[in-house]
Amino acid sequence: MKIPLQSILTALLLFSMHGCGYTADSLIRDDIGSVYVAYFRNDTRQHGLEVDLRRALSEEVRLHTGLTLAQRAEADSILEGELMDYSIISTMSGADDEILMKRINVGIRYRWLDGLSGRELTPWGELEESVLLAVGHQEAEAERAFREVAQALVQSLEREW
Repeated sequence: MKIPLQSILTALLLFSMHGCGYTADSLIRDDIGSVYVAYFRNDTRQHGLEVDLRRALSEEVRLHTGLTLAQRAEADSILEGELMDYSIISTMSGADDEILMKRINVGIRYRWLDGLSGRELTPWGELEESVLLAVGHQEAEAERAFREVAQALVQSLEREW
């Protein structure tokens, strides 16, 4: 009986991945099922950014973790912090000094708490992300920048292997 080459290659691939750290399990702690994403304190001069940041964090948690979003009183955990920096810097100008590109910098300070005891699951940490955008980009500036920082924050909550 002749075994197709594709079947052999698939089996070899599956065997080679066994034991290499690949998992379909959530990378977030097993004992945490829900999270409340608090409005981060806004230490910048621009009002309302904390709403955009919370929206981006909630969306990242919903899409890329096994956690469910919950109200503070019902949540297993709480994600809280501070928006420390939000700045926009023009980085490239055209011949007539028209701004063509801009860099958006976002800096946050955050921690992850146990919802019942208030004990820190993750101690205070800081993240800084920078996004380069073309002027006239259709996506809102804050939305793109906060999505980047939200991805980095959620990755920082994952278990160490």
